[in-house]
Amino acid sequence: MLEIVNLLFIPFVSLHIWYRRHDMKIEKNISTLTDYIFWVVADLVVCVLCMTALKLVAGMGADPDSITYTIVDIFFAMILPYIHEVFRKYFEVRVEITERKEN
Repeated sequence: MLEIVNLLFIPFVSLHIWYRRHDMKIEKNISTLTDYIFWVVADLVVCVLCMTALKLVAGMGADPDSITYTIVDIFFAMILPYIHEVFRKYFEVRVEITERKEN
């Protein structure tokens, strides 16, 4: 049961913070769904990587069905929108296609 909370409900914290920082409303549309899916994946990846690193380095990682994982997940859900904003502001990825090669 705790895995469902960690996977589905905690990313709402990130979504809520992101929408508040950009003065947006949470509406029922495809854009909000894609934003929510982004925060679910980002939160899951960061938390799993953190727990795996803790298990390898210190031997004290946690499984997704533990309260320790939930606390760490909530912490990352609260700081990930700010980290994402810093990356969007200071790092830019640009792709430019100069010519098209025909075979």
